[in-house]
Amino acid sequence: MYDIVFLSRLIPAEIEHEVNQKSVNLMEGAAIAWQRHIVQGIEENNKRLLKLINSLPVHAYPGGYSDAFIRESTFAHTEGAEDLNIGFCNIKFIKRIAQNKPILNALEAWAKTNNGARKVLIAYTMYPEFMIAIKKMKRKYPQIITIAIVVDLPKLIASSRNRVSFLSAIYEDWSKYLSVKNSKYVDGYVVITQQMAKAISENKPYRVIEGICTEEFPLVNNKNSNKVKVIYAGLLFVKFGVIKLLDAFSLIDDDEFELLLCGVGEVEEVIKERALKDNRIHFLGQLKREELLEMMSTCNVIVNPRENVGEFTKYSFPSKNLEALSSGIPFIGYKLDGIPDEYDEYINYPTDCTVEALAKEIYRVGKTDADKAIKKAEQAKTWVHINKNCTTQGNKILELVEYLESESETHN
Repeated sequence: MYDIVFLSRLIPAEIEHEVNQKSVNLMEGAAIAWQRHIVQGIEENNKRLLKLINSLPVHAYPGGYSDAFIRESTFAHTEGAEDLNIGFCNIKFIKRIAQNKPILNALEAWAKTNNGARKVLIAYTMYPEFMIAIKKMKRKYPQIITIAIVVDLPKLIASSRNRVSFLSAIYEDWSKYLSVKNSKYVDGYVVITQQMAKAISENKPYRVIEGICTEEFPLVNNKNSNKVKVIYAGLLFVKFGVIKLLDAFSLIDDDEFELLLCGVGEVEEVIKERALKDNRIHFLGQLKREELLEMMSTCNVIVNPRENVGEFTKYSFPSKNLEALSSGIPFIGYKLDGIPDEYDEYINYPTDCTVEALAKEIYRVGKTDADKAIKKAEQAKTWVHINKNCTTQGNKILELVEYLESESETHN
């Protein structure tokens, strides 16, 4: 067993309602669910509770969140756990610097406890404040094993230069610089694609965990209607194919089809305009995660229209893909460079990247080949629940820890 501390960015269940009430937009549910699942998987394999040192993933005051200061508090991610929400000043440009000291203080208290177990520090994502903490802890306690879970490469995090102030862009570039600079203190990585491991190019041990299946998905309940409900849930941006999905749906001349769109983003107004012209289109806005899963369970087809365009697709495995495959509902998506071949038999790929091909695939999966698509979806659900569950994926991280421990003993 290892003594593992996990630097997290999630919302504890007991304050989720309060945080959402104070937020301009709901928090991203998929990333929070990912962390909860991986923590559960590590604990099931390590047979010991993790300690979470948590930075609430809220937007800055005053534009994104109503509180200028986040108070320190304790919580338990599961029965018996002793976790900490760090306190920090939440004012824009100050908040990241303000988190450094409370994170380090909590890590110091953990590092000084002597329970005879090898200590392991795991950070969720390469946030600069987490990478600074890894650097300082590794310098002071070189025997601690350090692991970073990389879901986004710092160099490819979308720049906002064309949308915000020059000062914000400088702040963003500085954050990326800190993340990359301090990566040399990381012993090993967990990445979501093989290409991501190559891009880090540090020749360090790693494990690939593209995601974790959604075990809390409700039972599918889409048999009580003569409608064919097609759903997209996620960020509503042009680059994610949302306009293309709208255009493809407009080519389906069948009143039994409905298109449901959930989320927030730059094309909200376009969706609303299309909905006024076509009463089959429904804009649902941003839903809480449990509401979204419940809504998805009533649908017949799940679509992710993001195309394989741009360098970032090599480093991307959309969490919504694995969520869809966990559902037992037919899923349509594109073959991104970051998606392993083992998924190909479970995803319905359009024949090409045209709007017409997407429309044909939606119609085929939703109607003409619906029985065949449902069978494929059921096979996909079984496969991901066996091969991509939290226990299986958590074991990969424990295997990485064991390897890093053996390597450190060899070099010592």
